[in-house]
Amino acid sequence: MTVEGQEFAPRWASPPGETIQDVLEQRGLSQVAFAKAIGLPLPRLTGLLSGGEMISIDLARRIADSIGGSVEFWLARDGQYRDDLARVDADRWARSMPTAQMAAFGWIGSPVDWKERIASCLGFFDVSNVSEWRNTYGVILERAKFRVSDRGRLDVNATAAWLRKAEADATQLSCAPWDRQAFRELLPELRRLTRVGDPRRFVPSLVADCAAVGVAVVVLRAPSGCPASGVARYVQPARPHIALSARYLSDDHFWFSFFHEAAHLLLHDAHSVYVDDLDWHDTVTNVEEREADDLATSLLVPMHARELLQGRPTPTQIHKLARETGISSGVLVGQLQHAGAIGFDSVFNRLKRRYRWVGTSLEKA
Repeated sequence: MTVEGQEFAPRWASPPGETIQDVLEQRGLSQVAFAKAIGLPLPRLTGLLSGGEMISIDLARRIADSIGGSVEFWLARDGQYRDDLARVDADRWARSMPTAQMAAFGWIGSPVDWKERIASCLGFFDVSNVSEWRNTYGVILERAKFRVSDRGRLDVNATAAWLRKAEADATQLSCAPWDRQAFRELLPELRRLTRVGDPRRFVPSLVADCAAVGVAVVVLRAPSGCPASGVARYVQPARPHIALSARYLSDDHFWFSFFHEAAHLLLHDAHSVYVDDLDWHDTVTNVEEREADDLATSLLVPMHARELLQGRPTPTQIHKLARETGISSGVLVGQLQHAGAIGFDSVFNRLKRRYRWVGTSLEKA
């Protein structure tokens, strides 16, 4: 059916049962009499009227013989309903996506109507329909290992969108073959980047150094509802990937997130997806997360400096030791706070470097 040359695509779905109900009322037939006429038990008739029972060729013939209309009409009526139902489902799914922010970040164009919004979201995820999305990204999210202190903040679809964009960007990076040992040896050297204040300088270096040993690193702004600080996963076999959101916009969280996700790649199942919101106040009970925390700390803070994590240093002592160990004062402050050696007060927090998002660019605040 067309309207002014355009295909008619309703934003609702009307089951064939509504047409059947109208005919029954016009003819004064009861549902019991109709069910008997077409040889259908009453529970199945209820399903037919509500749209749950699909109309087969045989059932279409019995309906046509009972209340009129052709077999082709009833089959087409049911087929149109199924198509409309899928479209309504797709509309609901697309409306649950953070499309305004996705468009603002340049991930998709700005949809002009609901149909274009569906097409944009399907294209963004590179799937042909919502069922395919559920069988791919839905499954990924179901199996993902989330470390989120407040599940109420988690919007699954916003998180899926961030994961998809990170995956697409990671796939575009040119990386050497994955070399686990070389990556492990590289990590202590990357501490030097924590002392570089401007993300516009250290992010390209981080990406290039990791790509040289086969790890695709992406720094990507997250939409509202995605509480991830970072994610570790394999986008392809033997193609590890780390995505960072700079969620807390400070150097201590950014760098701990990177080393934490790196630890997952070194220690844990290559088939798992680790989605982490690294909140210093969070109490970690999961074994894998605790292992990743411990390795990240050992990589960030050299052994000779780790005794300070048990003490009560002054800001001056922190500055001095950070300089001697080749890490930023903010990173050391974060580790001391995480260990409970110092408080989360402004005296120490002032030692952290702060960042900001300018559009999709992470910059020094």
